[in-house]
Amino acid sequence: MQITFDIADDELQVFMPEAEEQLKKLEDGLMQLERSGADDDLLQVIFRAAHTLKGAAGAIGHVRMTELTHSMETVLDGLRKGQYAPRPAMMDALLAGLDALRLLLEEVVSHEVSDVDHKALVEALEVATDTGVGAQAAQPVEPVVAAAPVAVGAGWQVVVDIDPASVASAARALQIMITLQGLGTLNGHTPSQADIEAAKPCSRFVGDLVTEKGAAEIEQSLGWVSDVTRVLVLGAGQPIPEVAAPPTVAATPVAMPEPTPVKVRPAESAPKPGAAKPAAAEQTIRTTIERVNTLMNLTGELITDRNRLAQIRSNLEPKLRGDSLYEDLVQTTQHLARITDQLQEEVMRIRMLPISTAFNKFPRLVRDLAKATGKQIDLQMRGEDTELDRTVIEAISDPLIHLVRNSVDHGLETPEDRIAAGKVATGTVLLTARHEEGRIIVTVEDDGRGINVEAVKASAVRKGRLTEAEAAAMSNDEAINLIFESGLSTARNVSNISGRGVGMDIVRSNIERLNGSIAIDTKPGQGTVFSVSLPLTLAIVPALLVKVSDNTLAVPLPSVVEALRVPKEQIKKVNGRPVMRLRERVLPIVYLGDVLALNGGQRKPRAQEYVVAVRWGKLEMGIAVDRLIGEQELVIKTISSLIGDTPGTAGAAILGDGRVALIADVPGLFRLGGA
Repeated sequence: MQITFDIADDELQVFMPEAEEQLKKLEDGLMQLERSGADDDLLQVIFRAAHTLKGAAGAIGHVRMTELTHSMETVLDGLRKGQYAPRPAMMDALLAGLDALRLLLEEVVSHEVSDVDHKALVEALEVATDTGVGAQAAQPVEPVVAAAPVAVGAGWQVVVDIDPASVASAARALQIMITLQGLGTLNGHTPSQADIEAAKPCSRFVGDLVTEKGAAEIEQSLGWVSDVTRVLVLGAGQPIPEVAAPPTVAATPVAMPEPTPVKVRPAESAPKPGAAKPAAAEQTIRTTIERVNTLMNLTGELITDRNRLAQIRSNLEPKLRGDSLYEDLVQTTQHLARITDQLQEEVMRIRMLPISTAFNKFPRLVRDLAKATGKQIDLQMRGEDTELDRTVIEAISDPLIHLVRNSVDHGLETPEDRIAAGKVATGTVLLTARHEEGRIIVTVEDDGRGINVEAVKASAVRKGRLTEAEAAAMSNDEAINLIFESGLSTARNVSNISGRGVGMDIVRSNIERLNGSIAIDTKPGQGTVFSVSLPLTLAIVPALLVKVSDNTLAVPLPSVVEALRVPKEQIKKVNGRPVMRLRERVLPIVYLGDVLALNGGQRKPRAQEYVVAVRWGKLEMGIAVDRLIGEQELVIKTISSLIGDTPGTAGAAILGDGRVALIADVPGLFRLGGA
């Protein structure tokens, strides 16, 4: 079923972000309210978010969304006044209402009616407050213009004057009509519903209302409607007093009883002569992600040309050193390089977002998982202001959700088991983010039971992934990494949260697709830490250029531990595989030309080997190459699917001399090398 709203396409671009922002404030506030209890400032923030959302929904004629937010707002108002304290059933009803609001908001974009039963949610909110939502309103006070006392349940004549300068007077009339219908029976009104739907301008709404509400409550309920200059609640048939002059934009609005928010912001007092002027507020503009991505792509092309100019300058130096034109070229190239670096930095900042945009969904997720599993969980988050590329944030969101779900379902014990193990009943899940050596490290940590390494090995043997001999020879780190194999799970029971052995393999593949890695550190009985290492951006990568035969390849610098020149006699063989000793540890070696088939099966004998030590998670390996070239920032280009699958490579880049270099896929090289 199709549904339409009173909103233009250009207005929709403003409405949706603002509505989503208010929904986020509501969710964050409700989660904090459940954790910390009632707080006046917090309740005010939540109430204002619901109030703003209700006004926005009413302005576009979204009746169901308006009614639901009105009910939630009334419950929050009762909390704010101390009429009752937050209880589990009330928080469940408010959060269920929040979920429904998100679905109702989607109707504005899709124009498809969702299956949200907002009436049932309104009833649930009433039940959650014991005495019903309607009974929680403020005590009646005398309205601005009051009639003689009228018996409860009798008729009222409600007169609302709308500012003639309003650009959406019909929308305001619709808001008034919806509000009054929610209070009781609206027997008739002017303008008619047909005139309102036809968007005919109106400066006054007059309605005959039968309700059990008092005059002050009726007036207060209309306080959220914008562009209202006067509200009169009169007895049925009573003459309407006229104002001395037509209301104008500058007219003082009718004072509404508390807690109705003030609709007109008070004018700032003029600064005293000689006083310092206040600092100007930061100005912002809205733009599309596509434009930002286009800007990033153009910057990437500029970086490629910068590298090309630097290469040309280097080639000309032996021939033209001392020539005045050459010196001008050098200065111009250096200036262009500095400007390009600054432009790249600024564009990167535009694309950066705090990782809190990904973390914010976890309080609600953990809360729902705790209720589903019967566990007590304390979620802690640190480093939420750590920034990284928005494309990385979008791509890492699902893997993080799965890691958190696994920590809750597999890692944390039930309160009874924790107490029996000498722990506190409440388990802890800790989410952190930090910068480290040019990358972002995100960790998901729990203080649960840890990973049972022997159970992992037994599961792998039972499913035919390993022989018993292979399992016995595996180190703990190698065995723990088996949980990333598809279909491998140590869960005793399959639940709707986890247990089928799918998901962790997707987590690792998604992280590796971002040129990232994941490592696990676990201690039986103490807990598990998943550490995810990610690049700051996916568009540009610093790389170490190496030579293999006639091919130039790029090894992503964040994966490089060090580069070495090793005498050939220091490379030995263990079980048929080349290894070397590096500071009291054994480093396996793979020859890059062999695993990528770049040397035609012929490897020239050399007295020394160049080895690049790389890390993947907690594993390390040495990549043997013919020559080291140097470091360079490269713009990553995807390889067309027409070329087919290219194991061991993660893309390509154009070098300064115009040639194409393949970018090595470090996790893929580990797999090709048998790690």
